[in-house]
Amino acid sequence: MNLQGDFEGLALASIFQLLCSDEKTGVLTVTGNSHENRVYFHNGTIVYATSSLKETRLGFLLLSDGVISQQQLEQCLDLSKAHNMHLGKILVDKGYISLDKVEKYNTWQVETVLYNLFFYQNGKFDYNDEELNLQGMIVARLNPMKLIMEASRRIDELSVLKKSIPSQGLVYKMSGTVPGNDGINLDASEWRVLSRVDGLRTVRQVIDQSGYDEFTVYKILFSLISSGVIMEKETLTV
Repeated sequence: MNLQGDFEGLALASIFQLLCSDEKTGVLTVTGNSHENRVYFHNGTIVYATSSLKETRLGFLLLSDGVISQQQLEQCLDLSKAHNMHLGKILVDKGYISLDKVEKYNTWQVETVLYNLFFYQNGKFDYNDEELNLQGMIVARLNPMKLIMEASRRIDELSVLKKSIPSQGLVYKMSGTVPGNDGINLDASEWRVLSRVDGLRTVRQVIDQSGYDEFTVYKILFSLISSGVIMEKETLTV
């Protein structure tokens, strides 16, 4: 089976529902926001997803969190290309990371790619039935219907968050003051986003460079603004 065309808004969710209900095995390519994404289905279940946006790639996420070193990543990427093997499998075989941890990050990567897709306002899609060779791969096995329900919830909440952050062209900076007397108490995801708030990057750039989906970054930025950690950078007019 081949499906292709343009989509707007939540129409992409209908395509995912169709591929899930028909228990399809193949590859769905989605293009939008200047990026190409590939979603791999096996019997109606999502097993893998990739994006041309490097910040959503497994290696970038592991490196950014300090789980692996640059040298380890480069070595394993070379082996991955040479032997056509999944990066996560090579990292585990080399003993650089446990299987449990790579599965966790692999699922996070796939979910991030997928949630980003559901925030596309428009784009193009192309699905083709295709036998998948999953040997040597670390797969996620995600239920498309659950993802669609969660994406719908995030879209509703994002519309509220955007009232406080109305443009992705806005630039934020550190406020210069630490609220309270106990310093800044942030989790790893909040630190990752905060480290990219430098008075130069726009909201869009923070999203793209964080490795998180749009909703997650908006929620963290809103929390940082509300707690007084960051503030909007004033725009000078001449």
